[in-house]
Amino acid sequence: MGLKPNVSTFASIIPLCTRMKCLDIGKSIHGFVVKSGFSSDEFLAPALISMYAGGGNLFIAGDLFDSTAEKNVVIWNSMIPTYGQNQKSSEAFKMFQ
Repeated sequence: MGLKPNVSTFASIIPLCTRMKCLDIGKSIHGFVVKSGFSSDEFLAPALISMYAGGGNLFIAGDLFDSTAEKNVVIWNSMIPTYGQNQKSSEAFKMFQ
């Protein structure tokens, strides 16, 4: 059929990986996002940050946050709870301020 996934497709499936705790599948999808040229999309970055945070990988979540050029409210709101979910409340409060 020639159909290819787009930003909406990825934005729908990444939260599913988070909820199902399928970090390995999520990492594969992240790789496909990068290969497809959507890695800097403002809608995908928060989903990816939440996915990695849900899997306890603060390092990758932080890298994604840091590499996002345009930090909007959605990006900040995905990163702040990341620290809280991983017992780093002081970092969450610092980021909030």
